[in-house]
Amino acid sequence: MALFETSEYLVRIKKTKDKMDEAGIDVLVVADPANMNYLTGYDGWSFYVPQVVVVSLESKEPVWIGREMDTYFFSEYEALTTLPILHLPRGTCCSGGLGHACF
Repeated sequence: MALFETSEYLVRIKKTKDKMDEAGIDVLVVADPANMNYLTGYDGWSFYVPQVVVVSLESKEPVWIGREMDTYFFSEYEALTTLPILHLPRGTCCSGGLGHACF
C-alpha cells in the first residue's frame, strides 16, 4: 500500500515531466529504488534484480518493467493502479558485480 494518495504521485510525475521537458529529455529510465518509490509508491523488495520505471513525455503514466514474478508486489504496493506493466523475458540475466541475477 502506498504511503500517499494517488494524486500526490500524479503531481510528482507531472513535476518530473516538467523538469524533463525543460532539460530536453523525452524519456527517463528510473532504476534507483528510492526514485521508483517516489514516482509510483512501489517499495520493491527485489531491488537487486533488473527493474525500472520509464517516464515518457508522451505517455500519461510511467511504465514499470520488471520480472513477471514481481508483478504482484508491484501492483499491490504502487499507488497508480492503472500503471502499465511490462515483463522482462524469462532467461534474462544481468551479469557482473554483486547484482548478478538470472531469472
